[in-house]
Amino acid sequence: MGLDSITDVTGDRYAGQWCAQAFQKRGITYTPSEVPKFGLYLDFLPKLNSRTIRLVDNPRLVNQIAAPEWR
Repeated sequence: MGLDSITDVTGDRYAGQWCAQAFQKRGITYTPSEVPKFGLYLDFLPKLNSRTIRLVDNPRLVNQIAAPEWR
């Protein structure tokens, strides 16, 4: 799937409207998730551990997932 085929994304409420505006500039609809960030993380872990999803090979991303900072 190429980036040009993505029309909608769902994410947490990180940085207020900044994410929504950044996606909107590229014609992508951003919908805030009903589930809080910690819930998204808890739902994500089993999928990652069962290898049903793959991550890009990016050390910063891996570090953020392995040791999240909760504020």
